Amino acid sequence: MWEHLGIYRCVLFSESKSDIAPYLKLRPDAVGILYFEEVAGAEDIAPDPELMEIQATEGRQKLVEHLLRERKRGLVVAKRNEVRAACGHLICQSCGLTEAELPNELGEASFEVHHKNHLSQIKGPVQIKLKDMHVLCANCHRMIHRSKPMLTPAKLQKRLKLSAVN
Repeated sequence: MWEHLGIYRCVLFSESKSDIAPYLKLRPDAVGILYFEEVAGAEDIAPDPELMEIQATEGRQKLVEHLLRERKRGLVVAKRNEVRAACGHLICQSCGLTEAELPNELGEASFEVHHKNHLSQIKGPVQIKLKDMHVLCANCHRMIHRSKPMLTPAKLQKRLKLSAVN
């Protein structure tokens, strides 16, 4: 794939074997050569992004093998129930978003359970208690896992409050 910066126009297409021959080592599948010339005075013209089609092939199946830490779904359900019993609804323990603020069919799906001690850093199986977990909205959960070093829900809460003030 070649990329040329600037504005060019095609001036010739050749299927001549003598034109193609010098490029066959690089592109043995070449069947023609395009000749371009730069359009004079077009240095200040930017391409129109609406005319540029950005695309990629997705959806291919790929077999991957990796280790997965075992998690118990019952702990997630129990933690959600604990928060609902205490607050009347699910609430993010960092930003304060509640499931009541979201459409009924999306509320519960927007909350995730986060482990205080990250399972990726433990050596072997450990006992997890409900107090070892937090309920977070999906956005806060992602921000915590993307931060380096990884923030706690309380530290993220402080950072969110600071950005709201500024």
